Amino acid sequence: MNGIRFNAFANLGLALEEVIIYWEKKGINGEHQCLWVDQICIDQSNPNERSHQVGLMRDIYAGAERVLACLTECDSERSVVGIQWAIEQSQWMQRHLSMADGRFIWRRPDPPVDLLDSARYFTELEKISLSTFQEGFVGFIPLCQRSWWKRAWICQEFISAVEVDFLCSGLSMPWQDFASVLTYLYKQMPELSNPGSVPVRRRRSSLSSLSTLDDESSASTQTSFEPEQVNLERNQLDAVRNLFERKKCWTTPGDIKVWLEHSKCCETSDPRDKVFAFLGLASPGYRIEADYSGLKSMVELSIEITRKILEFEKNLHFLYYIEKGRIVSDDSLLPSWVPEWTSTGVDGQFINFSRAMPASVQLHPALASQFTPVILPGNILRLVGIKIDCLGGMEKSWTPGKKKGTKTSKGLYILWWPDDKIQPSDCLWYLPAAGYRNLLVLRRKSDNWLFLSVAYLYTTEKDNKCWATYIVDLIMGDDFAGLLEREGLITEVIEIH
Repeated sequence: MNGIRFNAFANLGLALEEVIIYWEKKGINGEHQCLWVDQICIDQSNPNERSHQVGLMRDIYAGAERVLACLTECDSERSVVGIQWAIEQSQWMQRHLSMADGRFIWRRPDPPVDLLDSARYFTELEKISLSTFQEGFVGFIPLCQRSWWKRAWICQEFISAVEVDFLCSGLSMPWQDFASVLTYLYKQMPELSNPGSVPVRRRRSSLSSLSTLDDESSASTQTSFEPEQVNLERNQLDAVRNLFERKKCWTTPGDIKVWLEHSKCCETSDPRDKVFAFLGLASPGYRIEADYSGLKSMVELSIEITRKILEFEKNLHFLYYIEKGRIVSDDSLLPSWVPEWTSTGVDGQFINFSRAMPASVQLHPALASQFTPVILPGNILRLVGIKIDCLGGMEKSWTPGKKKGTKTSKGLYILWWPDDKIQPSDCLWYLPAAGYRNLLVLRRKSDNWLFLSVAYLYTTEKDNKCWATYIVDLIMGDDFAGLLEREGLITEVIEIH
């Protein structure tokens, strides 16, 4: 490159070959083209340049005429079948389906009721055998499981871009068409939302056994997909679909916590990128800057990010993103109130209520300064709260719907995690500065406290005169003064380590 030998990784080499084919097919091979490639255009060995470029990445991709995403890998034969099938399916959908209120509407009478009928409908109209339809489907699913989807940096690049084309095996497809095909399959094949492989019973007839019927075959000849043909990794397919949905809804930078949670299922060569790769999607009010100098450990980075979130949001919503059941050990460097933002896990295995976050509670200005959380030296979180109940005498478990919960000795019904590790020193606290109406479970540790979990209140008592019902009503009604009027409830200053 520019007369200098450049070591391009295999994926980059494949991508550049796909770009050349794409340009040739678009008839622009004779024109000068400006192509941005992160791996080439950013000096990966220079920490200062990498740190500086993070702040520019969203603008680079948002300002691009078109972003080209390469899904090509070594299995080119199956890839070309899969992408060709997706293109044909998209073209068929555009001719015979319309979209209204998030639903597919058929433009012809007697619409198919499921995927097998859709396959027959599709092949009947387009004169394609069902075996060809099945072969294409088997090739399409692996495209949704490419390593490209798991890379942390593609989220910001894909969502910020105005136009995105997927490249694979010499073919191209706009992202909207790819998303429509996947969405349609989800609606017609509920199995895609379940773990395991395709072969399970469908609602009406064998949805998972798209027939290998030829034009002359009869309905008695059917073959199900084998697990080794289509290994449906539910979390991966869901991640692809969720990425499409987030792009459709994208307007402006917002809540960084949602993206940091998503980063736990992303792959990075540098764990710091689980934070830095998403800064362009977060509100600038967080004032978080990328720093590749190597001076901060992963623990220090998580603490700094949490501090910035607290300063900007002025509530404790970040506590919802601490892993379920995490108990901080005595030798842990990570405070109990700090989520481990750079950890790796499966999206959905964390306390995630970001899609249904409780409405924020706004304190009266006169109380706001009194209850504002303060981070003390040593990364200690100081708060003012009200101790509602202790869990030492908690009664046996109960089940609200399908969720497992517990009842305290004073009659409060709560749902929390973990209910099998209760100690006599565990207490329920109401913290006005938390920004929501739920309680926190804290554990006494010498002269301070450790955070265990958020606890959710349920009102199941029928006796309106009982103590627990009064407490729940006061908390749900944001009646802080009423709580202090109850006997034994007072404000206390607590420090969470």
